[in-house]
Amino acid sequence: MRRVTSVVAPGGWLFLCGVHATAYCVINGRRVPCARVTSDDLRRVLGSFGFDGSTIRVAVTRGCGVGVGDPGHVHGLRAARA
Repeated sequence: MRRVTSVVAPGGWLFLCGVHATAYCVINGRRVPCARVTSDDLRRVLGSFGFDGSTIRVAVTRGCGVGVGDPGHVHGLRAARA
């Protein structure tokens, strides 16, 4: 996250998408481990990197569940650097 957020200028926006609180996903038929990142994890980390907490929006939607570990949700994130 540090590398990704380092390219966002002051006053700039960060948009991310990824799997939410998931142990694994399947890519090209191979089960690949995931970091099991939650919305609370994202908020905490972005706040520590100087993002304005009032602008952090995380939307978690139910994924299709095919090829994704339980619970199979996807998160989208929008945040502004202070």
